[in-house]
Amino acid sequence: MLEALIGGRITVCAMALQAAKLGLVIAVRYAHQRRQFGSANNEDLLIDYLSHQRRLFPLIAATYAYQITSHYVVEKFSKRSEKDARDIFLMACGIKSVATWHRCQTLQICREACGGFGFGASNRIGLYKNDADVDLTYEGDNTVLMQAVAKALLMEFKSYFTGAKAITGMLSYTYSKGHIGIFLRNKNFFVKRMASEAHLLDPEVLLDAFMYREFKVLRQLVKTLRNKVKNEKMSGTKAWNCSLDLVLKLATCYVERLTIEKFLEEIQRSDEGIKPVLNLLCVLFCLTKIEADMGWFLSNKYFAPVKAQAIENAINKVCAAMRDHSIALVNAFAIPEHVINAPIAGDYRSVVGVPDTKQQPFTLPLLSNNRFIDV
Repeated sequence: MLEALIGGRITVCAMALQAAKLGLVIAVRYAHQRRQFGSANNEDLLIDYLSHQRRLFPLIAATYAYQITSHYVVEKFSKRSEKDARDIFLMACGIKSVATWHRCQTLQICREACGGFGFGASNRIGLYKNDADVDLTYEGDNTVLMQAVAKALLMEFKSYFTGAKAITGMLSYTYSKGHIGIFLRNKNFFVKRMASEAHLLDPEVLLDAFMYREFKVLRQLVKTLRNKVKNEKMSGTKAWNCSLDLVLKLATCYVERLTIEKFLEEIQRSDEGIKPVLNLLCVLFCLTKIEADMGWFLSNKYFAPVKAQAIENAINKVCAAMRDHSIALVNAFAIPEHVINAPIAGDYRSVVGVPDTKQQPFTLPLLSNNRFIDV
């Protein structure tokens, strides 16, 4: 039963990520050609605007991140045993959910980033949006799947205090690696105000923040459920329903932490020549996820305001560093041109039909072997 569900959800995840890649190839190639505003004789490329980089580059980073995690789940599934079937099932629930939500967001932003051309059927983004939208509920509604992930985390947490046998290893990282000490250390007066570039661009440091958040949200959820059942005399079902905001947040925290861990492991296995770029992608993924949930980190006093501002500035710096790699990064998806089949992903001037002397000839720089990693 579980094996059939795992296979289906892994497949849906792969389809969603492929659609996201197609959208990014089209949008990034177009942004490297299309000029808008600037001086009359030399308008600026879209890709040179920070606003455009902020829209597209985090999506590239997230696509790589989720692809790596998806590969990990596939590998675990291919070598599965009865013992770890439940663990794989829950990871598949989580990665399927975040990958399909990511696909939905990515195609919408890519559509907007291409202006009117992005709306045109010939450039395919709208078609991908329509064809792929079913993945949000296919093989399970994402919101329901994430509840299953959170429930498993709660059961795992309970097992550490009752002595019961854990049904998964989803929380073993917290206890086996002694990260509780790290959580306490990183909340001290000095660390939560550290804003140096070396500190903020260290993915291992950023991973600690995700571990702390997951552990803290888990504790908050346990405390909330206990209070509702014991003090407010709610039934278990009602207490769960009244806590679904924390339930879904916990599941998201788990998947994002798992994703970063697998990304760092992939970087360690990669060739030395591509590690710096992969590290940029991992850092950008971490920073943008932290920025999106900055309210939580500030309200829980994990970051001081000065560090929150420094994180915003760090994202801008990473985006600037990714600018010259962006074409190669999307080409590394290795999608055949006949599959992309979007006019603006080639020479968009041929779509317009009017020569533009201000534009430079468009070429497609490639990485060695046309890819960074097996994506």
